[in-house]
This record gives sequence, structure tokens and C-alpha cells, in this order.
Amino acid sequence: MDRNNFASLWYPDFEGMAYAEDDKGLLLCPYFFERGKAVFVSKKIKDWNENFINITFIEVKNNEYEFVCYEQPQASRNPITFGLYRSGMDQNGGYSQFKDRFQNNVRLQILFAKDRQSLQDAEEISSPLKIKKIELISENDLRYDELPPSMEMDYQYYWENLAHILLTKRI
Repeated sequence: MDRNNFASLWYPDFEGMAYAEDDKGLLLCPYFFERGKAVFVSKKIKDWNENFINITFIEVKNNEYEFVCYEQPQASRNPITFGLYRSGMDQNGGYSQFKDRFQNNVRLQILFAKDRQSLQDAEEISSPLKIKKIELISENDLRYDELPPSMEMDYQYYWENLAHILLTKRI
């Protein structure tokens, strides 16, 4: 499907990422310190088709990573692609443990954390969504340092590149 039929809305306002494990597998949990933001994102993703959710971790310089999460536009009921994006997260700690262990059985869940010092009492705002496609790439896998000349260009990391360019360069 032609990407010109879609617009994208990237939501970069989550505080960080928590990683957890339960009897069903690994959980990726973007967390918020403001309940309203957590509820807003939860409502946006609740109808996502689990077969078409993409999560990409982009490893960048300074031992940091970026997180990109979206429903593939072709599967969406909405002409506006909503996605989560965050840069500047440290590759140490939970991320390094997660990236060594993720395979299948990964779910996405939105959290509201009342306490900025601890996530132990964080409230689950969304139901977990099973993720079918998770990738770990390098910033070098992105093809452009500026927006691609045409939205019709078809390559593997189009939406990831779009989020990276729009939000890190603040175009």
C-alpha cells in the first residue's frame, strides 16, 4: 500500500522502559509518571492488531538505544499511524538483559508509575499485547540522514527512519 495514504503521529512522551518476566514470557513496559498520558496511549494501542505490531530497538552511539513501536499502517483501521518513540535510553541494565533473551513470547504493556524512585507499585494501564515482530538494529541500518526524497520508497525500516529523523532532528 502506498505510504502517501498515511500520516504518522509519534508519541515520545513516555519516561522510560521497564522489563519484566512472568509465566507467559517477557514484558516490555513503557511507563509514564502522568496517568493521563498513560491512559491516552493505552486507548490508542488497545485495538492494534497483534499480528502487525512492530517493535524496533535501534542501537546508537554513546551506548544508547532508541525504541520504536507502531502498528503497520496497512493493518490499521486509522489513516494516522500512531507510534511510540523514545531516544537516549541506556543500553545497560534491563535492556542488555532483555536483548540477550528476547525471542518469542514478548508482550507490550503500558504502566503508570506513581513513584519516580521505584516502579514496584506501578499500575498496569493496558492489557498486554503480544508482539510478533521485534528487531534489534544499528543506526547504520537506517538509510537516510534526512527525510527520504519520496514516501513511495520501499525499504525495510521506513517508519523507523521516519521517527528517528523527525524526532531526533526535530524537523
